[in-house]
Amino acid sequence: MLENAEYNNFLLYKAYKRRQVMNNRHLELAKNNIELLWVKGDDFTLEEVASAKKDNRMLLLDMDFSDVYDLHCYYCDRSVDRFNKDVKKQKLTTEERIKLIDQAKELGARTVNFPGAGEPLLDEGFWEVIEHVHKCNMTSIVFTHGYHLNEEVLEKLYKFGASIVIKYNTRDFEKQDKIVGKVGDSARVEEVIKLILKYGFT
Repeated sequence: MLENAEYNNFLLYKAYKRRQVMNNRHLELAKNNIELLWVKGDDFTLEEVASAKKDNRMLLLDMDFSDVYDLHCYYCDRSVDRFNKDVKKQKLTTEERIKLIDQAKELGARTVNFPGAGEPLLDEGFWEVIEHVHKCNMTSIVFTHGYHLNEEVLEKLYKFGASIVIKYNTRDFEKQDKIVGKVGDSARVEEVIKLILKYGFT
């Protein structure tokens, strides 16, 4: 994990690159420069990042849920530890996650990233944590394979002000289904993406 100062340097770079692209051209340019894509909660301005760096404040907290997952992506790195197989990690309880979010809030964090480690929506404490982030006036960014998103789930995520990032490798249905090891995944996720746009997620 990056130290605060190092991570803020990274955010500073992202904000600088983002400032160069302030209209729909970012979608075209992002084909060659992926960091030009952003979502609500990861859209810090150059000034905000510079200020946080100067004051040694957090802007964003990365937090994994459990490693429960129901696809079989061949590139998945959900192991005890990606680089050291002897390290044993312990799952945080929902209460511990909430305390950690509160601490990050006190340090200035405005966003909580949930990149994994498994599928966040399958974690038993998911909704309690997402609701708590919202009550703290912070933004959740949920990384999900999308298979379990439906209108009811999307309505709740929208209510709690969350952003969604879909883990989607290719729109070639045959290739996508092969990558994740689940026939029908692509067709389902394509429908989910339409729902996401319908609800106004960015």
